[in-house]
Amino acid sequence: MKKSIKKFFELRTYLPKGIMARILVLIIVPMLMTQMVTGYVFYKRHWKNISNQNAVAFAGNVLTIIDLKKIDKTNKEFEETKLIAKKNYMMDVEWLKGEKISKSKR
Repeated sequence: MKKSIKKFFELRTYLPKGIMARILVLIIVPMLMTQMVTGYVFYKRHWKNISNQNAVAFAGNVLTIIDLKKIDKTNKEFEETKLIAKKNYMMDVEWLKGEKISKSKR
């Protein structure tokens, strides 16, 4: 019984026996591992950059709407600013006077 357990855990029993199959394993396995690692690293960095750019762009859009509101003091309901936000940024905005935006809980 002890001999069969030892044989079960030996790596040689799972590797191919022929020279051609061994060469294919030596070429294909490292190639697949390299592809997986480089793909993971590339996409992780790529999505991080894209997420940062989207966050900066959104913050810029919000600040532009706030600046437009500050400039247009004659328009109490700031309808023109709402239209600009809807048309250019696809945002529905509402001005809450005297209120602060609460931070999200993480």
